[in-house]
Order: sequence, then structure tokens, then C-alpha cells
Amino acid sequence: MGPLPRKLAYALNLLLVVVPIYGLILAYAHFGWPGLIAGVIVQAIFWGLVMYLSFLLPIGRQRYKKVTTLRPKIYEVLANLFAGHDLEGIRTIIDECRIKPGERILDIASGTGYAAIGIMSLVPDINVVALDLSRNMLLKAREKAEGKSIYLNLGDAEQLPYKDGSFEVVLSIFHLNLTPNRQKAIVEMVRVARSGGRVAIQVPRPFSPYMRRADWYAEKLAELGLIRIKISSNSFLCSLITAQKP
Repeated sequence: MGPLPRKLAYALNLLLVVVPIYGLILAYAHFGWPGLIAGVIVQAIFWGLVMYLSFLLPIGRQRYKKVTTLRPKIYEVLANLFAGHDLEGIRTIIDECRIKPGERILDIASGTGYAAIGIMSLVPDINVVALDLSRNMLLKAREKAEGKSIYLNLGDAEQLPYKDGSFEVVLSIFHLNLTPNRQKAIVEMVRVARSGGRVAIQVPRPFSPYMRRADWYAEKLAELGLIRIKISSNSFLCSLITAQKP
């Protein structure tokens, strides 16, 4: 399963809204006000639990490790539910980062290679390194790559196993919002970017005080001396922060 067209990704997002509303309508039609109230309570508990596990739970090492234990197939289904992981989102990343043939790209927390393989499909003759904590995710990425020259590395975003200035472009796509030490991970991203290289961070729009807004990431990049910092909307659900290392 690869990145979806944006219209299909938006349709899936719309279904997440329409189906619960339709369920409430059915509950009211069959059981009246008691059914509607019960339906609201059940959905509130369900979505409250989802929000807690996804966004409200304070980020820590335990949670970070749990994320990596997801089965690759489940990961891909969840990834496809959010616009920004779609083909148009990947094209936006390519345009904003000015990715060109011949460049070396690092995709941190690549999972099953959504962004990495998507970029390789759209830009010829580039070298993409996909890094993730989960061996199973990387094995799935290798399977999906279908002979493309993608380099798969097992490693931690907070301690990148690369020399300073190793990459023209360093990407973090839906990763830093799950990282225990976001600031350390950002420092590592900047460290492995070469002079003149670009750094891109894509995060969901914040649903809670525990999540950082796009301008927080922009401020951290500015503190590290990066220039040409830009915040753009990669979809209605997420923000893309790009910057250049001087």
C-alpha cells in the first residue's frame, strides 16, 4: 500500500466524520433520545481514548517504543487515514525542499517508506536513506521499494548514526510529534544536514497542549542558525516547516 491520491485521502478523512454522525442518527431513529445520548457517550469515550493515546499522553520513552511495535500493515492503514501522507503531500515536500536529482536524502522514522519511496518515484536519480527504529517496518519498506536503490538503516532519531553534513535534505514526516526529546532530534537533523542543505519537518496540527505548534519548530530551527524558515499548510490536517542550513 503506497501513498494515496489526495482526493481519496480526503474522502477517508470525511468518512471518519460521516460514519459516527450516521451512527448517532440511527441510534436516535431506533431508540429515541436515550439511544442518542448513549451513542454520544460511547463515541465520546472511544474518541477520547483515541485522542489520549495519540496526542494527550505525555510523550515518553515507553510510548515511543510502543509506536515502533505496530505491525507494518496496521501502520500503513493508519497512515492512509491522514491527509498529508498522500501523493500531493509528498509533491509539496519535494517542491518546498527543492529536491533535485543526484542529492542524498534522509527520511527519519521512515516507517514502511511512505515518503522515501514516494520521493524516489517522483524524482529520478536520487539517493534516499530510510531510518527507523523498527526492523519490521524497514523490511516492509524494502519489499515495497521493488528494486529501487533505497538504503535502509536501523537507528534512533535522537542519535543519528551519520557524520556531520551527510545529506542535502533531511526529513521528519509525522515523527517529531511522537519523539520523547524533540529538541534533541531537531539538533541531530541539523547536524547531519550539509551547508546549504534543507531540513523539513511535517507535523499534525495540534489537538492538545501537549503537541507543539508549527511556530515552535520554526523557533528551534532559528535558534540553531537555520535560514529561509517557512511554515506552509501541507493539507488541512498538518503543517510543513522548511529551513536551510547556512
